[in-house]
Order: sequence, then structure tokens, then C-alpha cells
Amino acid sequence: MFSRLPQLPRAVSKATSCIITTRHQSLICSDLCRYRDVIYNDASELVGKTPMVRLNKVTKGLPAEIAVKVEYFNPACSIKDRIGWAMLEDAEKRGKISPEKTILIEPTSGNLGIGLAFACAVKGYKLVLVMPASMSVERRTIMKAFGAEVVLTDPLRAVKASMERVEELKKAIPGAYVLDQYSNPVNTKVHYETTGAEIWEQTQGKVGAFVFGVGSGGTLTGVGKYLKEKNPKVGIYAVEPAESQVIHGKPHSPHKIQGMGVGFIPEILEMNVFDECLVVKSQDAIDMAKRIGREEGLLAGISGGANVIAAIELAKRPEYKGKLIVTGLASFGERYLSTDLYKNLKEESDKMKETTVEEDLAMLKKKFNF
Repeated sequence: MFSRLPQLPRAVSKATSCIITTRHQSLICSDLCRYRDVIYNDASELVGKTPMVRLNKVTKGLPAEIAVKVEYFNPACSIKDRIGWAMLEDAEKRGKISPEKTILIEPTSGNLGIGLAFACAVKGYKLVLVMPASMSVERRTIMKAFGAEVVLTDPLRAVKASMERVEELKKAIPGAYVLDQYSNPVNTKVHYETTGAEIWEQTQGKVGAFVFGVGSGGTLTGVGKYLKEKNPKVGIYAVEPAESQVIHGKPHSPHKIQGMGVGFIPEILEMNVFDECLVVKSQDAIDMAKRIGREEGLLAGISGGANVIAAIELAKRPEYKGKLIVTGLASFGERYLSTDLYKNLKEESDKMKETTVEEDLAMLKKKFNF
């Protein structure tokens, strides 16, 4: 008979992660590691407690070390699962929503929508997601697979257009409720209580800097506040697209780093938490995301590439010599197959046909020079 898991802390629980290093120097597990051998009560108990992995090849020769929090180990494969579940639980506990009476409507650039769709599937809520039409088709498909309805808005106006549409729908739909990741303090709170605490525990308090891209601003603010409280000397760095430097006071422009650079400064982003905002070009982020997949075996999204580019920039600075810089891979690369990240490979794969062994050998000899 399978053992049933005791009721576990939800997304706002204390850190309960494993530390995993690619150099196999150590494996430090909490009590929750043993629960891999039992049955979870439902998919929500898979939220958080994500592993951290040291990068080795893309960081070769750098005077500092870089480790990434692999957030696609969450059940719906992104860091936004944390806030999707936490915001839903919070609103439910406060009596603001119920599956029988509420239709949730939420603006998103993609990953929060997927995380919220997963949470609504577990709890039985109706959900309408509104996002810019420029976001990947995989995002739309995954949202629908979880049972959500999807509405697309003007891509040139980014998330602002989606937020305006949400307000219009809210006024017209009975029982509509908006959780709003961009202003909801639960967004910051869950990252303070889980992501930040996990990073501190996994690094044994030896983190020198934390760098992360700004979408809603919840991760950077929550993690930044937690780490600064633990050690005021920890450097906290924001990242935004070079093409859309809104934090730097410049106007929004289109870019290709989905999940970052939403076109405005979110209400929950606390500007005094971070020390500096770094900028990364879209193409550089795409190129690095590809390298992380090929060289580190971690299939990340474009924002993950941007985060690692920024971390590498920090690693070159004298003040971080010999220190550990932490960043994150926010989402799984598989949801970017139709984007510039992997579009060429998808098109190549679509055109593939059945071959003979002779054709296989001819192709492989040319490829591997044997």
C-alpha cells in the first residue's frame, strides 16, 4: 500500500529544498527529499522547493561562481507557479472568491497565466487570461490545456493593453475578480517567504549577489528584501531588456525577452531594494539560452538567458571575485519552440522525412567527421 503524504506546507512555507551541484561536491537534503518516494496529496504540493545548479561551461574562466535556481521544476514549469497558487489561496482565505461564484480574469505576459491556470485547475475555478498577441503560441496552448480561456491584445502596447482589457471585461462579467500580480502584495510575500529563504538555505548563506529580470517585480523585490535582511552586503541587481529600458526612464519598445520588460514599472517593484539595473539585448539573451541548453543541459527560456548574461557581467567585476552569484531560469525552454529561440529547429524538425540507413550514415559522417 502506498503511504499518503501528511498535509504539507503550501507555497508560503519555509524553505524545504535540496542543494544539487553539477560538480557533485555535495548533496544537502531537507526532510522533504524523502517525499519523492511517496504520493503527494495534489499537484499544489509540488510548488517551490526547486533545485539550484552550479553553471560550469558557460562560466569557464570567470573569477566568480554562478548558480541558477531551476524554476521549471515547479509543476507548471515556471517560477510563476509560486505566485499563481499563493494569490489564489490568499483571495480564497479572505473570502473574496469561490469556485462556484467567481470568474477570475488576469493580465499576463504568459508564465503567470500558466501558473494561475494550473492552480485554477486544481481548485476548480473558471479563468480568463488576457495577454499580448506577441507571446508564444505555446503559452496559449498550455493555458488552454489547463482549461483557461485566452484573450489576445495589441502587442505594441505590451501588458498595458491587456490590463485595460481586463478592466473592461471585469465591468461586464458578473462575479469577475482580478488577482493582479502587478499590484498584489502576495506576489512579493511568497518570494520573500519561499524563494528567498530557499536561496539562503541552499547557498548556506554564502550568496554574494542575486540578479533577476523584472517582469511583475515580485521575485526581485521579495528575494532581495529577504537576502538583504540576512546580509546587507548581498548585492541585488535587476535586469531589463536593452530595447525597453523603462526602469532607466526610457520609453517602452518591442523586445524578444518574454516575461521581462512589461512596458511600465509595476506597483510592487520596490526600487530601493536593488542596487543597480543591468540591461541585456534580446539577441544576446537568445544566444545564451541556446548555450545553456547545449552546454549545461538546462533547457531555459529567453529570460533565463538574459539572467545568466547579467550574472556573467557581475562575475567579471572585481568585487565579486571568489564569490557566488545566484540567478534563475524562470521557465522551461519547451514553451519557446515557436519563438526566435528555437524557431529554426522547429522548422527543421517539421521538414524531416523518413531516411535510409545509407542516408543516415552519410549525414552523420558529415556531421561528426568519422
